[in-house]
Amino acid sequence: MLSVLFYLTARKAAEYYPVIIASGRKNRIDLTIQHAVIYLYAMVKGQMRLHESLRSLGNNAQIYGEAAFELGFIARDMEMGRSSVQAIESLIASTPSRKMEDFLKGLISVINSKGDLTDYFRLKSIQYHREAETEQKIFLEMLGSISEAYVVAVVAGPMFLIVVGIVMGMAGSAGSQAMLYPVVYGIIPIASVFFIILIYSLSRTSSESSMIFIREKELNVFKDIQLIHSDPEKVMEFRGNLQKNEMLKKLRNPFRIFFLDPSKALYAGIIIGAIFIVYAVLNEKMTASGEYLLLGSVIAMFPFMIFYEARSYRIRMIENRMPDFLRGLADASESGMTLLKSIEMILISEAGALTSEIRKVWRETKWGSPISQSLIRMSIRVRTPWMTRIVSLIVKASEATGNIAMVMNIAAEEAHTDKKLKQEREAITIIYVFIIYMTYFCFLFIAVILSKSFLPMMPQSGNQVSLDGIKLLMFHAASLNGFFSGLMGGLIAGGKIESGVKHSIIMLILTYLIFKFII
Repeated sequence: MLSVLFYLTARKAAEYYPVIIASGRKNRIDLTIQHAVIYLYAMVKGQMRLHESLRSLGNNAQIYGEAAFELGFIARDMEMGRSSVQAIESLIASTPSRKMEDFLKGLISVINSKGDLTDYFRLKSIQYHREAETEQKIFLEMLGSISEAYVVAVVAGPMFLIVVGIVMGMAGSAGSQAMLYPVVYGIIPIASVFFIILIYSLSRTSSESSMIFIREKELNVFKDIQLIHSDPEKVMEFRGNLQKNEMLKKLRNPFRIFFLDPSKALYAGIIIGAIFIVYAVLNEKMTASGEYLLLGSVIAMFPFMIFYEARSYRIRMIENRMPDFLRGLADASESGMTLLKSIEMILISEAGALTSEIRKVWRETKWGSPISQSLIRMSIRVRTPWMTRIVSLIVKASEATGNIAMVMNIAAEEAHTDKKLKQEREAITIIYVFIIYMTYFCFLFIAVILSKSFLPMMPQSGNQVSLDGIKLLMFHAASLNGFFSGLMGGLIAGGKIESGVKHSIIMLILTYLIFKFII
């Protein structure tokens, strides 16, 4: 009987597995098709043929995501001998995305009617931009409903049950305290994780990392000249000097590694936090159970929070100024000004985090480096998918056309579109974060009222509830709520759970201070 049940379950799972995979690919295609179409628009406008544009897009699938990977199949089929229409029809039959299917059907109509591909890609990019705005509005409305449900189920609900348990204890009900353990240690963490997974599954924010791959070519200009092998000792000495210089560079700025990768700061913080917890337990420095865990968690997260927020702030400032920078380069190029002079003029009026990056681009360009290579190096330094996508668009489109102003205008438009969507999300989600904070403050306020007004009366009521046990439960409930509410706030506002670490630290510190000095 069990074997039959297992067989049926496995068979049903095997039937649904392709559906799940196709659904995931559909969502990733719909999320990235706008950027892929803008890339095709820039390539075709630069007089690149459709086949070459699709092949270039497919080669950059690590940057432009699933839609670029999907469209790359067209170029592959065309290289195998199929016509463009046949290759597109083959992809229509296999793609799981309705949006991609509609785009490809329109593309066939344009090809068959000998229409203008540039206008088609331009109109489609505008259409997908408007659809992205509509989808974000729908998502934000859904996000508001989810955040309200979270506040009720995870923050307000457990406090209500704690109050009910105290009242039942005051009335002499046995076992009222025991029923609170599943609420505090079960419902709060499980429900919080459920809501976090739910928002992740519904989120329209791409969290995939991307990077530019640089192809190196072998130098064969002097291939006919005989090579003279160098002295092995001098080679080892040269390599040793390089390693020494690299080590000295790291020692001069030991925190640079944490700034570039804040997760390494988290590992260091976990080690320091664990040492603190062990020391506190062995020496019994904490008076209440759980205090060392709370403070140890804060210590573990604090280094990550510092470096992550510093890096995020710098990247946010750079991305906010990037559309104006690209637009300025385009306007200067259209007026006949040289690219080097254009960058120099922008440096005079530019301020903020972007200034240092522009100055590096200007210096490298002045020394003879192509603007495309200088921008690639800037993208590597910033290390964000957004910047990588913009730089890749500029570099590849510049290779297709000498009209740098046109390329900069298209890149500036995409940067402005992404910036606008981010600003709209931040303006709305900040309200949801404020609601989470206010609800949590109400949680702490009720805990203070209970400890000062109701709990002192309990010994006179013949109750069955332990006074210290209730306070400990409230402390643990507040700590768990503070930790998960902070992560929820960051996920709602920024689309990343990492941005919620600062909220968790604030709430945990506030919880410790109130329960240490007031309750």
